[in-house]
Amino acid sequence: MSSRISVLINNRDNARFLRQCVESVLTQTQAADEVIVYDDGSKDESLEILAEFPAEHVHVIQGPGGFSTPMSNQAHAIDAAFRASSGNLVFLLDSDDAFTPKHIQAYLKAFARSERTIMIQAPLWKIDEGGRTTGLEYDERRHAENYLEHIYSNHEVNIYYPTSSLAFRRDYLAKRLPLAQSDGLPLWPDARLALIAPHFGDIVTLAEPNTFWRRHARSHTVITKTSVYEQVRLNRVYYNQFCVSHGLAPVRSWRSPQQMKRWLRHVCPPFLLGPYQHLTAGRLPAGPPN
Repeated sequence: MSSRISVLINNRDNARFLRQCVESVLTQTQAADEVIVYDDGSKDESLEILAEFPAEHVHVIQGPGGFSTPMSNQAHAIDAAFRASSGNLVFLLDSDDAFTPKHIQAYLKAFARSERTIMIQAPLWKIDEGGRTTGLEYDERRHAENYLEHIYSNHEVNIYYPTSSLAFRRDYLAKRLPLAQSDGLPLWPDARLALIAPHFGDIVTLAEPNTFWRRHARSHTVITKTSVYEQVRLNRVYYNQFCVSHGLAPVRSWRSPQQMKRWLRHVCPPFLLGPYQHLTAGRLPAGPPN
């Protein structure tokens, strides 16, 4: 089966990063068939920058802008861009991030190995406002051969990388979009899409980083910091709500050694942990793959 590739970019007032973002998609070693940018009512120069790209290369959707929370707005942007797309493989990208040149090529090769694979992700290079590399977003606990087995054997749902590293088969997104927000949980779309994906098909996590993830002063996840403990707790609530509503077994916090360590770090001041901090330390990341 031939693949048609869609890249969906969501943007709001990220003009200073937007050109690099779009150009990183247009200069891929494996070209996308369509690039769709949903602009959520930007007040900066975003639309002027997008107008520089030929319409046959970049399709722009102008949204009304900021009608709800940033999380809900991003979910709406992804859904609107998805409805306008036609690819059977769909890549997500935040407008302040960028793809490495071989991003699509690497993911396409992985998708081609099995029709059961519905989601692919990979580590991300962290960059600053000026585009300088500052580190690697890598966690070996997000790398598993069988994600359902991993979730239930460890009672652990810390399984996904951020939005710009994610790509999905269209069939899966068609089942999940639009993303319901009625549960009131403050969760970004990447969590809502990735956490329950193992119940619909296979997930593949590549060893090599294929995305530049920008951490800057206006990043929502920088402005509003959530502890790892709280983020995983919210993810667990969402995951369990899905499982219970579909007659599936939930996961239990008390059966997750990693979540118990997070809880200790969350509730105990460092000076109380003292010499026992090694008991709460996670496994060290393996570092950038060769």
